[in-house]
Amino acid sequence: MNTRNSFLAPLFVSLSLASAHASVISIFDIGDEDWRVADLIQPFNGQPQIASFLSPIFNPTGGNPGGAIQETDPSGNAFYFSAPSKFLGDQSSSLEGSLSWDLKMDLQASSSASALILSDGITALYYQDSGPSPINAWRTYTVNLIGSSFTVNSPTGLTASDSQLSVVLSNVEALYLRGDWNSGIETTQLDNVQLTTVPEPGTWLLLATGMVSLLGYGWRKPRTGFKTVLLSPS
Repeated sequence: MNTRNSFLAPLFVSLSLASAHASVISIFDIGDEDWRVADLIQPFNGQPQIASFLSPIFNPTGGNPGGAIQETDPSGNAFYFSAPSKFLGDQSSSLEGSLSWDLKMDLQASSSASALILSDGITALYYQDSGPSPINAWRTYTVNLIGSSFTVNSPTGLTASDSQLSVVLSNVEALYLRGDWNSGIETTQLDNVQLTTVPEPGTWLLLATGMVSLLGYGWRKPRTGFKTVLLSPS
């Protein structure tokens, strides 16, 4: 390996490891990406009870931007967009990361409700927020994935701890994003769901090592354009 490559190698390795922790996303530009709609029975107490599963409508245009998925209120229950397998399972690397999504609705949103529900099949964690506003305008939700963002087993339960959230994130069985924010028959669209993961400390150390190596190479690189002139005694 030449000198230049030996200096750059740590940077390439660290960047490769960082990319392995890339976010999980759904942008709905070519389809519904296996998202479903869960019609959930209210009031919530413990694990959400599913009345039925539905398939959302995919719209190739009208998203924020690009495509989006949508659902029109199917019943008197509360409907939620249900995440596919890539958002489930072991998501423990997203602890202290974030979950964000864009939502738009064609009716006025009512008061605050459970905008996000996470469950490992044993514990359900609820995040409260208000609905999208104004009408027919996209709103971006961002939830910090720390324990204090959630309540345990009901919207009015005790505040979750980081350890409780960590346990749920290690085996996510359900991730629900609320689409039902009005007592009428509303149509809600979803776009740009992103689960941001946090690289392990060792990855940051490798990245720092790579950057230091790159800077060191820059300092060591011979300067060109100058000549050394030797003056001989007269």
